[in-house]
Amino acid sequence: MTAWLSFLVVFLCGWSLRDLVVEACTCVPIHPQDAFCNSDIGQENHRMENFRLTLKDRKWLVLEREQLAFRPILPGILEKMATETSSSDIWKRLIRAKVVGKKLMKDGPFGTMRYTVKQMKMYKGFQIMPHVQYIYTEASESLCGVKLEVNKYQYLITGRVYEGKVYTGLCNWYEKWDRLTLSQRKGLNHRYHLGCGCKIRPCYYLPCFATSKNECIWTDMLSNFGHLGYQAKHYACIQRVEGYCSWYRGWAPPDKTIINATDP
Repeated sequence: MTAWLSFLVVFLCGWSLRDLVVEACTCVPIHPQDAFCNSDIGQENHRMENFRLTLKDRKWLVLEREQLAFRPILPGILEKMATETSSSDIWKRLIRAKVVGKKLMKDGPFGTMRYTVKQMKMYKGFQIMPHVQYIYTEASESLCGVKLEVNKYQYLITGRVYEGKVYTGLCNWYEKWDRLTLSQRKGLNHRYHLGCGCKIRPCYYLPCFATSKNECIWTDMLSNFGHLGYQAKHYACIQRVEGYCSWYRGWAPPDKTIINATDP
């Protein structure tokens, strides 16, 4: 009887850990404009203070945020980011690159995949690291590792630099370059920058209202599209001359096609 109970306890613990590993890669949706704009170390550190630990003693710590979202952060980075608000070691990177090689690095129980990339363009982070040769990610997708194909596609990749290495994961924005819409490409070049003073507020259920003049309501989550939705693909949240923010779409200058903050 004792042996049977021991087996049952071990089985249930293993089952719970398996579920926890899978859930660890559930990420909060992020609009491409936010992925572009959120590179200021002060803003990043301020947000980290709102996280609380939900799992310890793993290579990737899992942090729970409001709205039941999770993000993975390398051990040690959380404490560094929360206490060193002026640190220059951690910067967001946003690059366009082609993967030309990969190597499994056996640096832990799960390993890390090191991708060799040919950088085409850097949109963010060139002040500290003007050129990126390697990008690191978890070897396992269950630990939020990213799978990139070698010598096939150009990718848009966001990541974070820590101790001279660029890390990325499933909770970072990455996409094949040819899958980006024209609006997203124009946003990367100049439009998203114009809206970095605005706040994109996700709407998960109706009704949703802007609570300040610098907010745009993001409704893609109502149809479960998230960052793949129509607003994420074709809209930027731009600040108008009058001082309030609203969604902007199209190829004309922003002052000609500004639409209401609740549209679409």
